[in-house]
Order: sequence, then C-alpha cells, then structure tokens
Amino acid sequence: MKRVLSTIKHQKEIKLIKESGLFDEHYYVTHYPEVKQSGLTPIEHYVKIGSAAGMKPNAYFDDAFYRDSNPDLKGSSANPLVHFIKYGAREGRDPSRSFKTRFYLERHPDVARTGVNPLWHFLNYGLSEQREIDNARDTALGPENQALYRELQDIEPLLPPFENLRYVPLLRAPTESLAGRAYFKLREALSKPFSHLLVLRWLIHGGASTLAMYHARLIAERLSPDSVVVLLVDDPGNSAAHLLPHGVRMVALDDLQPGLTGEDRVQVLARLIIEAQPQVVHNIESDIGWRAIERYHRQFSGTTALIGSIFMFCYNEAGIKVGNAVQYLNSCLDHLDILFTDNHDFKREACKSYALEKHNQDKMVVVYTPILSRFYPPDPDGASSKRILWSSRLHPDKRPDLLLAIARCMPDFTFEVYGGAAMSGPELEAIEKQANIRLHGPYRSSEDLPRAGIAAYLHTARHEGGAITLKEALAAGLPVIGPPIGLISEIVNPDTGWLVTRVDDPAAYAAAIRDCLSDPDERVRRVCNGQELLKKEHSWESFERAVGNLPAYRLPPRRS
Repeated sequence: MKRVLSTIKHQKEIKLIKESGLFDEHYYVTHYPEVKQSGLTPIEHYVKIGSAAGMKPNAYFDDAFYRDSNPDLKGSSANPLVHFIKYGAREGRDPSRSFKTRFYLERHPDVARTGVNPLWHFLNYGLSEQREIDNARDTALGPENQALYRELQDIEPLLPPFENLRYVPLLRAPTESLAGRAYFKLREALSKPFSHLLVLRWLIHGGASTLAMYHARLIAERLSPDSVVVLLVDDPGNSAAHLLPHGVRMVALDDLQPGLTGEDRVQVLARLIIEAQPQVVHNIESDIGWRAIERYHRQFSGTTALIGSIFMFCYNEAGIKVGNAVQYLNSCLDHLDILFTDNHDFKREACKSYALEKHNQDKMVVVYTPILSRFYPPDPDGASSKRILWSSRLHPDKRPDLLLAIARCMPDFTFEVYGGAAMSGPELEAIEKQANIRLHGPYRSSEDLPRAGIAAYLHTARHEGGAITLKEALAAGLPVIGPPIGLISEIVNPDTGWLVTRVDDPAAYAAAIRDCLSDPDERVRRVCNGQELLKKEHSWESFERAVGNLPAYRLPPRRS
C-alpha cells in the first residue's frame, strides 16, 4: 500500500511540474548525465531521486537552497519545486539565491498584474528581455561606487556619464556551486579551530574505521577532543560513529550538502586544508582524500604534515590488483610524511612491487591496530561444541562463497554468521538457504558476539590488512583458523592457531577445524599463546608509543 501511495504522489507531482513549465529537461540532462543511465525520464528522475540529491530542475531553482531557507520545509518530504509552484511563488519565497521573487514583481509591475508565476515569466520572457532579478544594479550604482567613478572620470574624461550605466548590461558572476555551498556550511560546522584532520571514506564497522577511532582517541588524550575533526568525504555511512571518543567532532559532507560530485568533494576538502591549515591531515583509505593529496600536495605541504593509511593490496575475482594501493601509493608516497600500514606483508609487497627507494621505504610505518576488547580465558568445553563463529560483512572480498563451501563440507556443524549483507542475488540466496548457516545480521561491537558454546572462529577473505575481527575473536578466548594473508600470517602459527595454506580449498579449512577440536588441551594452549602475543604487541600502550612518538604526527609527550 505504501508503494502504491508513493507512486500516486509522484505521478501527481510530475503532472503539476510539467504543467508549470519550470522543468528544463535540456538543462537537467546536460548537468546530470547519469540520468540517461537511470532508466527514468528526466522529470521522473528529478521527482524520485534528483530533488532529494540536490539536483536542480532549471538554472534558477535550487532545491537545497529552498529547503535551507524555509524552516517550515526542513524535515519535510515535500518536493521543493512543487511547494514553490503551489505556495512559494505566491508567498514571495525565493527559488534560489540568484532570483528574488518580490524584487522581480516590484521591479516589473506588468508581470505582477498578469498573476503568472514570476520565475516562469523570467525563464520564458524576462531572461531574453534582460529583466533584472535582484537589486545587484542598485547596489552597483550606489553612492560609494558613484564617488569612485567620479575619481575615474577625473583621470579619463572620455568615460560616459555615471547615469548612463543604468542602461549598460549587467555582467553577473557565475551562479553559486554546490561545492561552494558545501564549503561554507563545512566552515560553519567547524567554527572552532582544530589541529588534526582525519579524512575517512565513511565510519562503519571495519578495520579502517576502528583505526580512525584509535587515532582520534590518541589525539584527544594528548591534546583535546576539540583538536581533532573526523571528516567523512566519500560516503555518509556512519553506523560506527558511537565508537568515537566523546567530544570529537564528526562531519559528513553528504549531510551538509546532498548532490555533490566526486570533483566537488575534492574541491571542498582541498579548500578546507588550504584555508584551515591544520598541523596534520591523516587520510585513512578515502579515495577523495587521495585525489586531493595527489593533485594539491604542493599547496598543502607548506604548513601541514600529510599522513596516509593503506593496509593491503586488494584483488578482484580475476586475481588482478585493484584499489587505493594500486591507484595512489606510488603517485602519492613522495608527497607524504608517513604512510601507516598495519602489517609487514603489505609493506614488503609494496616495496618490491614499486622498487621503492630507501627514503620511501622508511616512510612506511607498520603500526598494529590495538585490541582494547576484554580478554577472556578459553572455554575448555568448547572443543566438544559443533558451532563455528564467522563475523564480517557478507561481501565478495570476505569470500562468503568459501564459507558456503566449507559449511557444505561440514553438515554436522553449525556456522553462526554475524555481519550485514553487502551482496545480493543468487550468492546471498544460497547462503540463506544453507541449512547449517545461521545469519544473525549486523553487530555493533565484538562484545555482541557469542563466546560460550563456540568451538572456533573461522576467517575467510580474498585479501586482508590488520585482521581485526580475527584478533578480537582470539581475545574472546576462541581458537582462530584462517589463511596466511595480511597480518594473519604474523599472528597465526602452529603455536597460536591454525593456518590454512591451501587458501581456496574448503576441505583444508574443514580439516583444520576438526584438528583444532581433536585435542582440547592443544586448543587451549594455542589460544593462550595467541592472547599473550596480542597483549605484548597489539596493546594500546604499543600503539600510543608507535604513533605518539613520531615527530610528523605533531603530538606533545604523554601527560604524566
């Protein structure tokens, strides 16, 4: 029923907008070429998608401006153009910064007498007649400029009389861009000065976001919460925002200004860094952040230390390297003060792949993401359980296909799967239909995951960085089973877990699980050894020393 009502509402809005003559199809498809790939007509796209994303139906109507400048519309689902057609024009509301409704009617009384929509009149007649839409000319011809003009006439007597300027065509600056509006809103949101800017793609549950949280905590402890800003520039996802330290500011560009293009985002970020001049900009796996550094590093580097974080080479299904490491590491490393990573495997591969010179090798600093979750003793009775824990996003990068194959190899075991689905179609349906896989959906932290009655933790992935979920499982007292990729090969060995070297073979994982449960004492021994390793090398104190003592990170000594 809700879908039917929504369809009827959209059809009524489309009809009203068509009849108003205020939708400029040529303008819309020219400025938003992605509309052609949407499968919708331009006006359908505007009503169903474009308006909410800040896309403009013509050059002089600005949906975002209309919403922002009319408090009664904030939080409303009403289409701004529909509201303007039905009520706003009659009430004298402005459709954009550049068109003043009341001014247009007062300056052109012939339009007021007709009773037509003033914006419609301007688009159809007033524009070609060069009718004025605001008081820019009156401002330009004010007393101050008149006095300046008299001085110029003393220098150049051939200048026309000042009064004649009233009839000269008025040249206007370009209309305000979405990027410009987003930047002013951003500076408003960040009115207090800050020293450290953490640039993120998003803030969702995962390795990069967890690491950002720890960097924010360190800066907040050494300086103050006001000193650090977390800026989400690629995507508004912030489901893990609750993990940030209290008082740390977080801003998502999409929340400030919908409809920004990738280029808009690069420009907003670059302008913020150039004008705010933070002591440190730390880009943590943001594509927009890397593009800004690649293009504007010379403008940034005078006063700002440029820091990056990349954790791994990613591979597509064909085994070809993709992702930020391939796209930006070689082109940006020369311009960075530090490049953090969280495993030696990635550093070795990067140095070899790009034949990095020693000074660039030295810029790559391996710092393990700390494990702050509580440590639990291993459950000796877990060896008799038939329940296996798996926790991550259901995404092709995490090899859910391999998880499914392992489950099929072990019909006598139950696989407890935690994490949101980032895939769909037949692959997800197959997992949902597998009798011995239980899907529990997203979780907020490792403390939400089961420990009692769990036999082991299974880790699958196509590529890996800091293996945070595996480390958290080990801290929870679970034996860990996984492939030798990323940090896993530094943590898991015959004394601390079960490493599966045949990374694509479900039978090898099944054999490792059964071997793990075949000797309860050995299972407990390896878990205890793994936990000691984490406490020694993956603690908060180790992280604080490693990052806090780097001169380029510009933090004061730890407070006693």
